[in-house]
Amino acid sequence: MIRREGFRGGGMPPPAWAKLVVHDLLKNKPPPLTWRGHSAITAWLASILPYGLLDGAVKKATKYNQIEEILKHARE
Repeated sequence: MIRREGFRGGGMPPPAWAKLVVHDLLKNKPPPLTWRGHSAITAWLASILPYGLLDGAVKKATKYNQIEEILKHARE
């Protein structure tokens, strides 16, 4: 069964994230985009790569391919 236990305890605490975002936004020249949080670098990298390039890797990493199979068999 696919559950979200692997995500517990991960990421950045909301107060720490908010402090970084507010710091960025209060600059004299705030950035047009703010990249903060646990996977911000990964999201940024994905945004500059060709569209769809990481789809297969993301499906495997998030086990979405398993969810697709479960849904496929549920429809049968």
